Formats: sequence, structure tokens, C-alpha cells
Amino acid sequence: MKYTDQGGTIEIFTTTKKNDIELHIKDNGIGMAPEDLSRIFNKGFTGSNGRQSGSKATGIGLYLVKKMIDKLGHKIDVNSTVGQGTETVITFIDLPYYQ
Repeated sequence: MKYTDQGGTIEIFTTTKKNDIELHIKDNGIGMAPEDLSRIFNKGFTGSNGRQSGSKATGIGLYLVKKMIDKLGHKIDVNSTVGQGTETVITFIDLPYYQ
């Protein structure tokens, strides 16, 4: 939401792949540079958007999200195109201890 202009859209929906549930969070914001994508889960990394926007980004949010998802045994993927937006997919893997 921080990087989506007023009037922009954010879609939240789920899909199913095999027995896994995928939570999609998709926006039409400013997107992320390709060189930033591989580092977005690094502690303290803010990327060019965080540094240039004046948003006071700390680089801790996505780091904590990734740590939590890894501890729970799930998966997160982020795809982004500059000027078009970002899609984050959290895959809740069908693990036997959740049944």
C-alpha cells in the first residue's frame, strides 16, 4: 500500500494448487527494480524505492515475514515489474501436522 498511488488497486485472492493454498496479494503500484528483488528479504534492505520515496522504510518487514514463513514450512514468492506493480504469493503448503 505504501508504494501504490491513491486510487491504485490492491487485489487479494486465493488459488489452490494440488493441496496447497496460495494467497495472492497484487497491486498496480510502482513496482521494484529487478536488481532489488533478490535482496528484499535481507534484514535492513530497503531497495531504491524505500530510499528515494521518503517513506522511512526500515527493511525489517519483509525480513520478518520471510523468517515466519520459513519457520512454519511455507513459501513466499514475489514478482514485480517497475511501473506496473508487484504480486506476492504466499503458499500454505499442505503439511501433515496441520490436519
